[in-house]
Amino acid sequence: MAAVGRIVPVVPVPLIASVLLHHAEKQISELELKSDVERLIAKLEAAGAHVYIPRKDLDYAVSVGLRMLTLRRLVDEKDGLYAVRLVELPLIRYYSNSIAHLLP
Repeated sequence: MAAVGRIVPVVPVPLIASVLLHHAEKQISELELKSDVERLIAKLEAAGAHVYIPRKDLDYAVSVGLRMLTLRRLVDEKDGLYAVRLVELPLIRYYSNSIAHLLP
């Protein structure tokens, strides 16, 4: 799996899903989300994972990940705060688990 992790990139949706899963019982601002995503990326890269950041822009990557999850109605946004729809928690876990093996 380590060899696969070095080749197959981590993309925005699993990054966002992993952070949101960690905050599944509460709402989180986009700023908090970006900060947690940045820490997660650092852990992944330290473990040898290849993280793909579109346009090499973290803000854009977070926006893309959030947009995909909100369009799929897995995450709700209200007044600038994001929350996992609890009924969709299994799918958020699925996305998160797609990169879990890359973390130490």
